[in-house]
Amino acid sequence: MTKIIKIFILTFSLVTIGHAQKQTAAQQQKNVHYKILWNQHYKTVQLNKSDSAYFNMLTKRFKYKESTIIYSLTDLKTQRGGKIYNNLVYQNTQDKSQLFIDLKQINKNNDYLVANIQAKKIGRPGTGGISYHPTESKKHILCLNGQGNSNGISIEENKNGGFPTPNFTLSTISWYYDK
Repeated sequence: MTKIIKIFILTFSLVTIGHAQKQTAAQQQKNVHYKILWNQHYKTVQLNKSDSAYFNMLTKRFKYKESTIIYSLTDLKTQRGGKIYNNLVYQNTQDKSQLFIDLKQINKNNDYLVANIQAKKIGRPGTGGISYHPTESKKHILCLNGQGNSNGISIEENKNGGFPTPNFTLSTISWYYDK
């Protein structure tokens, strides 16, 4: 009887391990490597009068009284699975260590990520009514209700155990995320 139990336990263990390995391999196939090609001399688009007027009109229309976050487009390049994209990375005009990454432009299944260079974290913007309003030119984005959790929920804590820890170096910020 004990031999049968031992064989059952061994078989069950092998099946469970095989299933876990298949899930890990499947998760890795769904992830794609992203990289911001970091450059200390990058440029940021300056906010002009018409964009400021647009943001003022929005805050009045929404009767929004709290402080806002404005992100301005940078010339930093983003690499996704080896292909290079422009016009995806914005910088917080008040907190220069915070970047806003607009993945919707290249991946319809994803939306936005926020990277904090100082904290070395990348996350999805938090909940609680945070809304983003780009200008028509898409050179600036107004964030409302972003004070509480604008840095977001770390992608390492996201989705079934998360993704590998992002890597911040002097020349790149890289991470894995959904395809």
